[in-house]
Amino acid sequence: MRRFICAALAALYLTIPALAVETLPEESFSLSCTAAVLMERQTGTVLYEKEAHRHLSPASVTKVMTLLLTMEAIDSGALSYDDTVTGSAHAASMGGSQIWLKEGEQMR
Repeated sequence: MRRFICAALAALYLTIPALAVETLPEESFSLSCTAAVLMERQTGTVLYEKEAHRHLSPASVTKVMTLLLTMEAIDSGALSYDDTVTGSAHAASMGGSQIWLKEGEQMR
């Protein structure tokens, strides 16, 4: 009986690779974006790249980064939701997306 079970398990293990899903070749994978990089988090291995070294403007990623840094500052206690922000000359001179806060103007 033990031989039969071992033989059945061996046959089962030999058929498992036949049930694997077929992977598509890299050539058939395409994205509609200008550039992309997909990395494995722990090793940093690049799994996919498209125009990875092309210099592009960060666009809305800056808004997400601003939110992330603000929330981290609130979590660490460096800022609170009730803090008043005063616009600096440097911030007022910036172009792009902004809240139109003039130099010296305050917002809570």
